[in-house]
Amino acid sequence: MSNSKRLEVFQKLDTADHPVGYVVPDFGLDHETQYTLNNIKNQELAMKHKLNFMNDPIPAVEESHPINYAVADFGMDPEIVTSLRNMVGAESSLNHKFGVTDKSIADNAEQWASLL
Repeated sequence: MSNSKRLEVFQKLDTADHPVGYVVPDFGLDHETQYTLNNIKNQELAMKHKLNFMNDPIPAVEESHPINYAVADFGMDPEIVTSLRNMVGAESSLNHKFGVTDKSIADNAEQWASLL
């Protein structure tokens, strides 16, 4: 704890019924986070490639890196096929077509708004 930094909390909400103004210790970066960041750094060095997180700028496209290549189409996932087949069966047995339309949105807007 000798390396902990002091962070003081002063802001008190009007509705706060608990004590504030206490010191919160800062023990630094979690050891698992440090371990993960170190692994990322090691792999970046090994692969000679910097990991690009979403908030990092996207590097310019290099001609050696094709981007307009064909992607294999294995068809619809079996789980989706089963779900669609089950939906057709349910629609048939209930004599009701499932789906979201402009009319169904308007008809149910009040009910859906109450869920928010």
